[in-house]
Amino acid sequence: MSILIAEVLSEGMIFCADRNITTECTNGTTIQEKQQAKVLKWPTERHLFGFVGVAEIGGLPMHDWLTSAS
Repeated sequence: MSILIAEVLSEGMIFCADRNITTECTNGTTIQEKQQAKVLKWPTERHLFGFVGVAEIGGLPMHDWLTSAS
């Protein structure tokens, strides 16, 4: 399970998430053994991108995939 929280205030927005990263094993099970940011400034410093679930695309961790896609 992942937790994403967003709060919109007159001063701006608060956006936060837990850091547990779900990894899918070759047998189809999942484990949560890593911790990494789930809220990233992407594609620019003015944007926030958050994600939940299995944090890999094409075998790359989400942070690495987003960096390679920029």
